[in-house]
Amino acid sequence: MAHSAIVIPVPALEPMIRPRMRRALPDYVFADPESVHAHITVLGPFVSAGLVDDALLERLRGIFATTEPFAFSFAGTRHTFDDGTVHLKPDPAEPFGALTSTLWQAFPDYPPYGDPIKPPLAHLTLDYPWAPRSGDGDDPEPAFPVRCTAETACLNWYEPGKSRTMASFALGGDEGTALPMTDDTLDPGFEQILRRTVPLLGDGHLAPETDLLAAGLDSMAAVQLLAEIEGTYEVIIPDEALLGDIFATPRDLWDLVRKYRGGE
Repeated sequence: MAHSAIVIPVPALEPMIRPRMRRALPDYVFADPESVHAHITVLGPFVSAGLVDDALLERLRGIFATTEPFAFSFAGTRHTFDDGTVHLKPDPAEPFGALTSTLWQAFPDYPPYGDPIKPPLAHLTLDYPWAPRSGDGDDPEPAFPVRCTAETACLNWYEPGKSRTMASFALGGDEGTALPMTDDTLDPGFEQILRRTVPLLGDGHLAPETDLLAAGLDSMAAVQLLAEIEGTYEVIIPDEALLGDIFATPRDLWDLVRKYRGGE
C-alpha cells in the first residue's frame, strides 16, 4: 500500500540494508542511488501524498528544529517480531520513542504503525519472513557495535516504482529541503490524478514537461482534472488564473496548485 513515513536514516547500515531491500521489496528501492533505505521509523504510515504541502513541511521543520541530534548504537544482535520480521534494536531507544510521541501528539490522526494501543518499539528492519535469504552471507556486514548519530529526519514516500525521499530536515536547526519536482519525480498524488483524467497517459512515462494537450487533455477533461485537484488539495483556483498555457504541462499546473495552496 502506498504511504508516507517519517524516518531517521541510518547511513552507516545502508551497505547492509540495500541488498536485502533489493531481494525483499525490489519495487520499493529508491531510484536515487544517494537515498538511504536503512532507517528507523518514527511515525508511519503518515499522510497521503496529496496532503504534503508547504504548511505541513513547515510544521515538521519546526518539530525537528527543537529536537537535538542524539547518539545511538547497534550491538548487532538480531531480534524477531511475532510475524517473523528480523530487526536490530537501537540503544538507547528512548530518544526515538520520545520523537514518536512528539510527532503523534502533533498529528493525532496518525498513530505509529496504525496501532494506538501497542505500536512496535523502535527498530531497524533487516529481513522480512517472505524474503529470499540466499546470499546473505555475501552481503556487507559491518563490524558491530555500530555507532551512529541522528542528525536528519526524512519524509519518505513508499510506492512501487515511485519510492523516494520527499523532504529532509536537520535536527536541532531550521534547515531542511523539500525535493523539487524533477524529470523523474512527480508528486505521487498529483500524478495519479493526471493519469485518471488525461486519456492517453495510461501507465507510460510522465514527466513535469509532458505535453498534456498532446496526451489528450481537452476542455472536458480539464474541468474534471481541476475538480479533482481542488478536492484533493483543498484549494480553490480562481477562474482568472486559468488563462494561457496553464494546462500545458504537469509543471505549469503544479506551480499553480502550489501558489494557491500557499494562500496567495
